[in-house]
Amino acid sequence: VEDSGIEAAPAVWEAAAGEQVRLSGGLVVPTRLFQPVTAPELLVLLDPAAHTNVVRADLRSSNLGELGGYPDSFRGIPAAPELFFNDQRMTLARWPNEGWTTIARIIDSGSVPREGEQNNRPGVFEYSGDRPSRWNVERGVWLQGYWCFDWYEETIRVKTIDRERHSITLARPSLYGVKQGNPSPRRYRALNLLGELDQPGEFYLDRSARALYFWPPAEMNGARIVLSTLTTPLITVSNAEYITLRGFTVEAGLGNGIEVSGGCSNAIVDCTVRNLRQAGIRV
Repeated sequence: VEDSGIEAAPAVWEAAAGEQVRLSGGLVVPTRLFQPVTAPELLVLLDPAAHTNVVRADLRSSNLGELGGYPDSFRGIPAAPELFFNDQRMTLARWPNEGWTTIARIIDSGSVPREGEQNNRPGVFEYSGDRPSRWNVERGVWLQGYWCFDWYEETIRVKTIDRERHSITLARPSLYGVKQGNPSPRRYRALNLLGELDQPGEFYLDRSARALYFWPPAEMNGARIVLSTLTTPLITVSNAEYITLRGFTVEAGLGNGIEVSGGCSNAIVDCTVRNLRQAGIRV
Protein backbone atom coordinates (compact mmCIF):
# COMPACT_ATOMS: atom_id res chain seq x y z
CA VAL A 1 0.00 0.00 0.00
CA GLU A 2 2.80 2.40 0.88
CA ASP A 3 4.17 2.17 -2.66
CA SER A 4 0.93 3.46 -4.20
CA GLY A 5 0.68 6.51 -6.43
CA ILE A 6 -2.29 8.77 -6.88
CA GLU A 7 -4.40 9.49 -9.95
CA ALA A 8 -2.54 12.73 -10.70
CA ALA A 9 0.86 11.14 -10.06
CA PRO A 10 0.98 7.35 -10.54
CA ALA A 11 4.01 5.43 -9.32
CA VAL A 12 5.74 4.23 -12.48
CA TRP A 13 8.33 1.44 -12.54
CA GLU A 14 9.88 1.60 -15.98
CA ALA A 15 12.69 -0.02 -17.96
CA ALA A 16 15.49 2.31 -19.01
CA ALA A 17 14.87 3.78 -22.47
CA GLY A 18 16.34 1.64 -25.23
CA GLU A 19 17.43 -1.12 -22.85
CA GLN A 20 16.21 -4.70 -22.40
CA VAL A 21 15.55 -5.07 -18.68
CA ARG A 22 15.00 -8.64 -17.51
CA LEU A 23 13.39 -9.59 -14.22
CA SER A 24 14.39 -13.25 -14.02
CA GLY A 25 13.51 -16.01 -11.59
CA GLY A 26 16.49 -18.07 -12.71
CA LEU A 27 20.23 -18.18 -12.51
CA VAL A 28 22.43 -17.80 -15.60
CA VAL A 29 24.66 -20.87 -15.86
CA PRO A 30 27.98 -19.75 -17.45
CA THR A 31 28.94 -21.82 -20.48
CA ARG A 32 32.41 -22.29 -18.98
CA LEU A 33 30.89 -24.59 -16.33
CA PHE A 34 29.89 -27.14 -18.96
CA GLN A 35 32.47 -29.85 -19.60
CA PRO A 36 32.42 -33.09 -21.63
CA VAL A 37 31.33 -36.21 -19.76
CA THR A 38 34.38 -38.45 -19.42
CA ALA A 39 33.89 -40.49 -16.23
CA PRO A 40 33.34 -44.17 -17.18
CA GLU A 41 30.70 -44.63 -14.47
CA LEU A 42 28.66 -41.83 -16.08
CA LEU A 43 29.26 -42.78 -19.70
CA VAL A 44 27.88 -46.25 -19.03
CA LEU A 45 24.59 -44.65 -17.96
CA LEU A 46 24.30 -42.51 -21.10
CA ASP A 47 22.90 -43.56 -24.44
CA PRO A 48 25.88 -44.18 -26.78
CA ALA A 49 24.63 -41.45 -29.15
CA ALA A 50 24.94 -38.94 -26.30
CA HIS A 51 28.56 -39.64 -25.31
CA THR A 52 30.10 -36.91 -27.44
CA ASN A 53 27.15 -34.52 -27.33
CA VAL A 54 26.13 -34.26 -23.68
CA VAL A 55 27.97 -31.84 -21.39
CA ARG A 56 27.91 -31.58 -17.60
CA ALA A 57 27.91 -28.51 -15.35
CA ASP A 58 28.93 -28.80 -11.71
CA LEU A 59 26.53 -26.52 -9.82
CA ARG A 60 27.97 -26.98 -6.34
CA SER A 61 29.70 -23.61 -6.42
CA SER A 62 26.68 -21.74 -7.82
CA ASN A 63 24.20 -19.76 -5.78
CA LEU A 64 21.22 -21.88 -6.79
CA GLY A 65 19.87 -22.78 -3.36
CA GLU A 66 17.47 -25.70 -3.27
CA LEU A 67 16.98 -27.55 -6.56
CA GLY A 68 13.52 -28.81 -5.72
CA GLY A 69 12.62 -32.45 -5.76
CA TYR A 70 10.08 -35.04 -6.72
CA PRO A 71 7.94 -36.56 -3.96
CA ASP A 72 7.03 -40.24 -4.26
CA SER A 73 3.80 -39.25 -5.99
CA PHE A 74 2.31 -36.00 -7.24
CA ARG A 75 0.01 -34.49 -9.83
CA GLY A 76 0.89 -31.75 -12.30
CA ILE A 77 4.43 -30.43 -12.43
CA PRO A 78 6.67 -30.32 -9.31
CA ALA A 79 8.56 -27.22 -8.18
CA ALA A 80 11.74 -28.40 -9.88
CA PRO A 81 13.93 -26.16 -12.06
CA GLU A 82 13.38 -25.73 -15.78
CA LEU A 83 16.16 -25.02 -18.29
CA PHE A 84 16.12 -22.29 -20.95
CA PHE A 85 18.59 -21.98 -23.83
CA ASN A 86 18.52 -18.60 -25.60
CA ASP A 87 15.07 -17.99 -24.07
CA GLN A 88 13.64 -21.29 -25.37
CA ARG A 89 12.39 -23.90 -22.91
CA MET A 90 14.32 -27.16 -23.05
CA THR A 91 12.87 -30.65 -22.50
CA LEU A 92 13.38 -32.83 -19.45
CA ALA A 93 15.03 -36.10 -20.47
CA ARG A 94 12.24 -38.65 -20.90
CA TRP A 95 11.10 -41.83 -22.57
CA PRO A 96 9.55 -42.02 -25.00
CA ASN A 97 10.72 -38.73 -26.48
CA GLU A 98 7.26 -38.09 -27.93
CA GLY A 99 3.92 -39.27 -26.65
CA TRP A 100 3.52 -42.29 -24.38
CA THR A 101 4.19 -45.98 -24.02
CA THR A 102 1.52 -48.39 -22.78
CA ILE A 103 1.23 -51.05 -20.11
CA ALA A 104 1.54 -54.56 -21.57
CA ARG A 105 -0.35 -56.25 -18.72
CA ILE A 106 -1.55 -55.27 -15.25
CA ILE A 107 -0.19 -57.76 -12.68
CA ASP A 108 -1.53 -56.18 -9.48
CA SER A 109 -3.83 -53.16 -9.35
CA GLY A 110 -2.60 -52.31 -5.86
CA SER A 111 -4.70 -50.56 -3.23
CA VAL A 112 -7.27 -47.96 -4.20
CA PRO A 113 -6.94 -45.00 -1.78
CA ARG A 114 -9.92 -43.31 -3.46
CA GLU A 115 -12.11 -46.10 -2.12
CA GLY A 116 -10.65 -45.88 1.37
CA GLU A 117 -8.12 -48.72 1.15
CA GLN A 118 -5.24 -47.95 3.51
CA ASN A 119 -2.90 -50.94 3.09
CA ASN A 120 -0.56 -48.97 0.80
CA ARG A 121 -0.07 -51.80 -1.71
CA PRO A 122 1.48 -50.37 -4.88
CA GLY A 123 0.52 -51.35 -8.41
CA VAL A 124 2.60 -53.79 -10.45
CA PHE A 125 2.55 -54.06 -14.23
CA GLU A 126 4.39 -55.67 -17.13
CA TYR A 127 6.18 -53.59 -19.75
CA SER A 128 6.95 -54.30 -23.40
CA GLY A 129 10.41 -54.21 -24.94
CA ASP A 130 13.70 -53.77 -23.09
CA ARG A 131 13.97 -50.01 -22.59
CA PRO A 132 12.90 -49.91 -18.91
CA SER A 133 15.42 -52.69 -18.16
CA ARG A 134 18.18 -50.07 -18.64
CA TRP A 135 16.88 -47.67 -16.00
CA ASN A 136 18.79 -47.11 -12.77
CA VAL A 137 16.18 -47.20 -10.01
CA GLU A 138 18.73 -46.16 -7.35
CA ARG A 139 19.17 -42.79 -9.10
CA GLY A 140 15.39 -42.32 -9.13
CA VAL A 141 12.82 -43.14 -11.81
CA TRP A 142 9.41 -41.43 -11.94
CA LEU A 143 6.57 -42.47 -14.23
CA GLN A 144 3.84 -40.05 -15.24
CA GLY A 145 0.79 -42.03 -16.22
CA TYR A 146 -2.95 -42.30 -16.66
CA TRP A 147 -3.10 -45.34 -14.41
CA CYS A 148 -6.86 -45.88 -14.43
CA PHE A 149 -8.79 -43.12 -16.20
CA ASP A 150 -7.89 -40.90 -19.16
CA TRP A 151 -8.80 -37.80 -17.15
CA TYR A 152 -6.56 -38.38 -14.11
CA GLU A 153 -2.77 -38.30 -14.45
CA GLU A 154 -0.38 -39.02 -11.60
CA THR A 155 3.41 -39.25 -11.38
CA ILE A 156 4.73 -42.03 -9.14
CA ARG A 157 8.27 -43.14 -8.30
CA VAL A 158 9.37 -46.64 -9.30
CA LYS A 159 10.24 -48.93 -6.38
CA THR A 160 11.72 -51.87 -8.30
CA ILE A 161 12.18 -53.19 -11.84
CA ASP A 162 12.23 -56.97 -12.33
CA ARG A 163 14.21 -57.32 -15.55
CA GLU A 164 13.54 -61.05 -15.89
CA ARG A 165 9.76 -60.70 -15.55
CA HIS A 166 9.71 -57.35 -17.35
CA SER A 167 7.69 -55.92 -14.48
CA ILE A 168 7.65 -52.60 -12.65
CA THR A 169 6.50 -52.13 -9.06
CA LEU A 170 5.52 -48.57 -8.14
CA ALA A 171 6.55 -47.01 -4.83
CA ARG A 172 3.03 -45.80 -3.98
CA PRO A 173 -0.49 -46.84 -4.97
CA SER A 174 -2.25 -44.70 -7.54
CA LEU A 175 -5.36 -42.92 -6.25
CA TYR A 176 -7.68 -45.10 -8.36
CA GLY A 177 -5.35 -48.10 -8.58
CA VAL A 178 -3.72 -49.41 -11.73
CA LYS A 179 -6.84 -50.49 -13.60
CA GLN A 180 -8.51 -50.48 -16.99
CA GLY A 181 -10.88 -47.64 -16.15
CA ASN A 182 -11.26 -46.70 -19.83
CA PRO A 183 -11.17 -48.95 -22.91
CA SER A 184 -8.02 -47.28 -24.24
CA PRO A 185 -4.64 -48.73 -23.12
CA ARG A 186 -3.16 -47.40 -19.89
CA ARG A 187 -0.31 -45.09 -20.87
CA TYR A 188 2.75 -43.69 -19.09
CA ARG A 189 6.15 -42.11 -19.66
CA ALA A 190 9.38 -41.87 -17.66
CA LEU A 191 10.77 -38.48 -16.55
CA ASN A 192 14.23 -37.10 -15.68
CA LEU A 193 16.43 -40.08 -16.49
CA LEU A 194 20.09 -39.65 -17.38
CA GLY A 195 19.95 -42.72 -19.60
CA GLU A 196 17.14 -41.15 -21.66
CA LEU A 197 19.06 -37.95 -22.42
CA ASP A 198 19.37 -38.90 -26.07
CA GLN A 199 18.54 -35.94 -28.30
CA PRO A 200 19.33 -32.19 -28.66
CA GLY A 201 17.47 -29.90 -26.30
CA GLU A 202 17.11 -32.42 -23.47
CA PHE A 203 18.50 -32.03 -19.96
CA TYR A 204 18.79 -34.04 -16.75
CA LEU A 205 19.26 -32.60 -13.27
CA ASP A 206 21.07 -34.70 -10.67
CA ARG A 207 19.96 -33.08 -7.42
CA SER A 208 22.10 -35.16 -5.07
CA ALA A 209 25.32 -34.34 -6.95
CA ARG A 210 24.07 -30.86 -7.93
CA ALA A 211 24.99 -31.47 -11.55
CA LEU A 212 23.25 -30.45 -14.78
CA TYR A 213 23.56 -32.64 -17.89
CA PHE A 214 22.57 -31.08 -21.20
CA TRP A 215 22.60 -31.82 -24.93
CA PRO A 216 22.70 -28.28 -26.36
CA PRO A 217 20.58 -27.74 -29.49
CA ALA A 218 23.05 -25.22 -30.94
CA GLU A 219 26.50 -23.69 -30.45
CA MET A 220 27.08 -22.86 -26.77
CA ASN A 221 29.53 -20.00 -27.24
CA GLY A 222 27.65 -16.81 -26.46
CA ALA A 223 24.47 -18.69 -25.51
CA ARG A 224 22.31 -17.61 -22.58
CA ILE A 225 21.56 -20.63 -20.38
CA VAL A 226 19.18 -20.13 -17.44
CA LEU A 227 17.97 -22.56 -14.79
CA SER A 228 14.76 -21.32 -13.16
CA THR A 229 14.44 -21.74 -9.39
CA LEU A 230 12.22 -18.96 -7.95
CA THR A 231 8.91 -20.40 -6.72
CA THR A 232 7.26 -17.09 -5.79
CA PRO A 233 5.99 -14.37 -8.19
CA LEU A 234 8.63 -12.08 -9.70
CA ILE A 235 6.40 -9.04 -9.07
CA THR A 236 3.61 -8.79 -6.50
CA VAL A 237 1.23 -5.82 -6.35
CA SER A 238 -0.88 -6.18 -3.23
CA ASN A 239 -3.62 -3.70 -2.25
CA ALA A 240 -1.76 -0.88 -4.02
CA GLU A 241 -3.23 1.79 -6.30
CA TYR A 242 -2.03 3.68 -9.38
CA ILE A 243 1.02 1.50 -10.00
CA THR A 244 2.35 1.20 -13.57
CA LEU A 245 4.86 -1.46 -14.67
CA ARG A 246 6.27 -0.65 -18.11
CA GLY A 247 8.73 -2.22 -20.52
CA PHE A 248 10.09 -5.18 -18.54
CA THR A 249 10.78 -8.75 -19.62
CA VAL A 250 9.48 -10.98 -16.83
CA GLU A 251 10.74 -14.54 -17.22
CA ALA A 252 12.10 -17.87 -15.98
CA GLY A 253 10.22 -18.44 -12.74
CA LEU A 254 8.50 -21.50 -11.31
CA GLY A 255 5.54 -19.52 -9.94
CA ASN A 256 3.45 -16.75 -11.46
CA GLY A 257 5.18 -13.93 -13.32
CA ILE A 258 3.17 -10.93 -12.10
CA GLU A 259 0.53 -11.25 -9.40
CA VAL A 260 -1.97 -8.45 -8.65
CA SER A 261 -4.48 -8.64 -5.80
CA GLY A 262 -6.67 -5.95 -4.30
CA GLY A 263 -6.16 -2.24 -4.99
CA CYS A 264 -7.26 -0.51 -8.17
CA SER A 265 -6.08 1.48 -11.19
CA ASN A 266 -2.91 -0.55 -11.72
CA ALA A 267 -1.43 -1.06 -15.19
CA ILE A 268 0.96 -3.52 -16.85
CA VAL A 269 2.15 -1.91 -20.07
CA ASP A 270 4.43 -3.09 -22.89
CA CYS A 271 5.87 -5.98 -20.87
CA THR A 272 7.03 -9.32 -22.27
CA VAL A 273 6.00 -12.12 -19.93
CA ARG A 274 7.35 -15.57 -20.84
CA ASN A 275 8.81 -18.88 -19.74
CA LEU A 276 6.93 -19.13 -16.46
CA ARG A 277 5.90 -22.41 -14.86
CA GLN A 278 2.47 -21.15 -13.77
CA ALA A 279 0.44 -18.14 -14.90
CA GLY A 280 2.13 -15.28 -16.75
CA ILE A 281 -0.08 -12.60 -15.18
CA ARG A 282 -2.57 -13.43 -12.43
CA VAL A 283 -5.01 -10.70 -11.38
